[in-house]
Amino acid sequence: MSVALVMITRYSIAGLFARVLSADTIRLVILVRDFNTSKTGEAVRQFTEERSKELIVERSQLPLGWSRPTHATARQTAADIFL
Repeated sequence: MSVALVMITRYSIAGLFARVLSADTIRLVILVRDFNTSKTGEAVRQFTEERSKELIVERSQLPLGWSRPTHATARQTAADIFL
C-alpha cells in the first residue's frame, strides 16, 4: 500500500520532512515550492534521491486574477497533480 502525503509549510522545516518522509509506504513526494528562499526544496530533493523516491516539484497554479501564491493555491496544486 502506498500513502499520499501533502504537507503545506510556511517556513523551511527540513528536519520534519526527513522524519515524515522516511516511511517505506511513501513512494512519491509532491513539493509545491513557491519561494526560493527556504532550504526545504534542496533538503527534500536530497532526501528523495538518497531513498529512491519519486519527486515532483511545482509552483502553485494561480487562479485568474490572483497575484501571489497562498496555502490554498499550494494545497490545490498538490491535489491537482496527485489526481
